[in-house]
Amino acid sequence: MNCAISIVGASMIVNIQLLRGLAALAVAFYHAGYVVPGTIYSDFLAVPIFFVISGFIMTHITRESADAFLLHRAIRIIPLYWLTSAFYAALVVIVYPLLGKQSDNIVTVASFLSDLFFIPRLDSSGEVIYPVLSVGWTLNLEMWFYLLFAAALLISRRFAPAIVAGIVGAVWLCGPLLPPPFLFYAHNYVIFFPLGILAYYAVQLPIAQSAAGLVAALGGAAALISFAMTDSSTMRFVAPPSIVLGAVLLERGGFAFRYRLAMALGSSSYALYLCHAIVIGSFREAAKRVGLLDMTTHLPAALLAVATSSIIAWLIFNWIENPLLSFLRANRLTSALSSPKTLPSHRKAVALSPSPPEIP
Repeated sequence: MNCAISIVGASMIVNIQLLRGLAALAVAFYHAGYVVPGTIYSDFLAVPIFFVISGFIMTHITRESADAFLLHRAIRIIPLYWLTSAFYAALVVIVYPLLGKQSDNIVTVASFLSDLFFIPRLDSSGEVIYPVLSVGWTLNLEMWFYLLFAAALLISRRFAPAIVAGIVGAVWLCGPLLPPPFLFYAHNYVIFFPLGILAYYAVQLPIAQSAAGLVAALGGAAALISFAMTDSSTMRFVAPPSIVLGAVLLERGGFAFRYRLAMALGSSSYALYLCHAIVIGSFREAAKRVGLLDMTTHLPAALLAVATSSIIAWLIFNWIENPLLSFLRANRLTSALSSPKTLPSHRKAVALSPSPPEIP
């Protein structure tokens, strides 16, 4: 397969886009509540895969340029998260009481502002209080990672990944010794950020990429299945980085999955990640009246909820997220990158080099 890819602002690795889409589907399926027979977990380690991708991509894009790094990240994450959080908060505060529906969420001005600015909320025992949009707890970890990376880039662009990996790893190891406000950042999942950084450097090794990619991908898939069936902690740490590593190596070896549906799913994966909880919550309410819509016992109902979430996510991406991102990137980033120190624009088509040293 041809492995030339288009870049707008930063290089897009096609197989990573596919993984993003599949991971978002897995999160939605997990929240639908259906447990596949013979398995213990049905989340398919989707969030760890997302975090490995983040570690990989943040390292990847900053090897060429770190210009406006934090602004890029903020524009990518914040607008749609704020809009979706505001929409759901309005449902909880205004619409649900009118319908006589009870919600576990208690929305106050203080709690809502904490959620919007990615400040974790903990109860008196140190347990996480989920944001009004429940998946936001993972974005709190994501933004912490971005802040660390931005700070490390100020010290050294070359060594920023190693600095970040060292800090995240140290916090993870010291987790039990940390007080509650900091204990949140020692969550078991944070170690997947450094594993993503490690995966980036593993890709640079002079190896037979197609063969190594196939081995890594198949090994990662086997580890994922093993984890789902046994809850093996070893497989939990092996599967996500192996899958990401396999996807990238396969693309570098010429096997890029460019199918239109896969790319559409990848493009709308963030919208799906944010909106699926609202859609699935609606299905859960409907199941109280129509038993066949009970997603925990009927696989077709769970799949229908995930499919509906995906369609709505695609509409959100096309009608809201993409136009908003285009506007913000055209205006904010243009002004931020207009200083004399700005490197040449990345807005050009390049080839995903098959040689070990670079992905460009």
